[in-house]
Amino acid sequence: MDEKTPRTKLKKIYIEILNGKAFLKKTCIGDVFIKHLDIFDTEEIDEKREDYLNLAKEKGLPTEKTREEEIIKDGDWDQSKDTEIRDLRDYIDGMTRTKSKLILQSEVRRLDAQINESQQKINSLINEKSDLVGFTAENYADKKVNDFYILYTLYKDKDLKNPYFSEDTLDDLTDSELLSISSIYGSSLKKYREENLKRIVLCAFFLNNFHLCENNPISFYGKPIVSLTYYQSDLFALGKYYKHILSEMKSSPTPEQLDDPDTLVGSYNISKNSEKTLQKIKDGSTSTIVGATKEDLKAMGMSEARGDVTDLNKEAAKKGGTLSMQDLIKLSGF
Repeated sequence: MDEKTPRTKLKKIYIEILNGKAFLKKTCIGDVFIKHLDIFDTEEIDEKREDYLNLAKEKGLPTEKTREEEIIKDGDWDQSKDTEIRDLRDYIDGMTRTKSKLILQSEVRRLDAQINESQQKINSLINEKSDLVGFTAENYADKKVNDFYILYTLYKDKDLKNPYFSEDTLDDLTDSELLSISSIYGSSLKKYREENLKRIVLCAFFLNNFHLCENNPISFYGKPIVSLTYYQSDLFALGKYYKHILSEMKSSPTPEQLDDPDTLVGSYNISKNSEKTLQKIKDGSTSTIVGATKEDLKAMGMSEARGDVTDLNKEAAKKGGTLSMQDLIKLSGF
């Protein structure tokens, strides 16, 4: 997992997204501007990848499909592992949906642990298969198109008019030089990962302007939607999502929640699900809750007016492991 970006650097990342470019000083090739891509850019890059893929096939490199068939035929890979990968992905999808409906923080944490464990199993199986498949035509195309990204996105000037490399100069670079430049490019993009975009949209410097645009991306960015970079589009979509959550929350989010968007969403879901559960109690359609802790009680937004919150696990144990919602409400001081 990547190290968490310091909050003090989020504003700089935000400004880079607004500008559609980043500026890096004193790299191994000097000062360089990196262009952020939009849908028109990626279409050209996709076409280039297809050209590289066809070239690799002409050179005799096997495709991934061919190699997968071969390692199964040779007995190196069991198809049951592919089924396991699919089942684990389905399991993660199901647990993610279930997690959004829970009212107990302890249960959310338990599911998070199961989801993380399943994802690690998937990653292990995929890496095992990838090692067996080896170098394919698709790998060749990916490598060549990564080199093309360097040609397409690196510029000498802030107006992005003068590319840093031409096709000829790019071909003259050694593998070592290409690797160094690719490392610079890859490292520069890590800061735009989803975690940071989520944290940016919860910062005052974003929210203060975003609330004024009335969910209109043209008002916010000042250009047609189709001309937005991918980072600009993603940032706007996340802005709408978290603006809705903040407007629905019954209490102001804590600084910790604003710096951890997933925790904020989890608390929001618990609060909404708790309201639904309480309503079901009033309607008579449900009557019990199992295994809540005092931390769960706090997460559900229940009162501590009667002093220290009772450990609900102990109270539930007195009643055979189950508390009615009326018991819960009574213990909570309602």
